[in-house]
Amino acid sequence: MLDAEYKKFILANQRHSYSISPKALKNIYAANLPVLEKLILEAENCKMLPKQRKRFNMLKLDMVQLYRILKTMDLLTPEGENSKFNITEKALADLTA
Repeated sequence: MLDAEYKKFILANQRHSYSISPKALKNIYAANLPVLEKLILEAENCKMLPKQRKRFNMLKLDMVQLYRILKTMDLLTPEGENSKFNITEKALADLTA
């Protein structure tokens, strides 16, 4: 899903470099945050081996950090504002434990 969005972004922004710009964050990640969130939260209920669960929790942690970056940079769409990845510091600490 994100590969297609990235390719579309690169074609429309020929001068884009490999470093991620605020414009790329907004058009690729913020625009797709609700869909990513839905997929990740659906996957959370799947049966996983301990190693798979650990990797999955790392992905959730990455999504929390992505949400915070997008929010700090004021790049969230209205749909992204109410993300389940907007968690408290305590919930973040529990996720990293």
